[in-house]
Amino acid sequence: MSQSISLSLFLAVMLLFNSTGWAADATVGEQIFQQRCTACHTIGKGRLVGPDLQGVTARRSEAWLVKFIRNSQALIQEGDEEAKKVFEEFKVPMPPQDLTDAQMADLLAFLKQHEEAATAAASSAGEQDAVAAEWPRSEEAMAKAAMLKSSSFHTLFWVVTTGVVLIYFGLAFVISGLSRGR
Repeated sequence: MSQSISLSLFLAVMLLFNSTGWAADATVGEQIFQQRCTACHTIGKGRLVGPDLQGVTARRSEAWLVKFIRNSQALIQEGDEEAKKVFEEFKVPMPPQDLTDAQMADLLAFLKQHEEAATAAASSAGEQDAVAAEWPRSEEAMAKAAMLKSSSFHTLFWVVTTGVVLIYFGLAFVISGLSRGR
């Protein structure tokens, strides 16, 4: 019986660590951006070799960004019109980025966080009209906003699930202790 309790506690602790490890880390994303992106991109400081990435997470879906960052030329060859427009404007192909899923999530979290900070600053400075003009609220932008909300829901889901599992194992531990005392 004590082995099953130990195993249950071990599994509960592992679940807790795994669920908290799934959240994207914008700080790590900033490091990735500094190491891999700043030679060609800025955020809010104008274009370099590639486009300024200010507002990119509002203009493009997360799935599209992942595909483009991983291999822009493959996306162009698939016939993606947006990827073709970016290439035609800048005339330089973005090199493929070999990022893990976790690194990609961290990078996108950094870009989103930077965008949220810029939006908050613009709003507090009374520049809401400029932000609205820069990021039109198209059907695509609304879908992106819904996706951002769903990623927050995903994190909340795992936190709540972990809590429920821990409570379950805690109760199992208490009940097994009570039954041994009889």
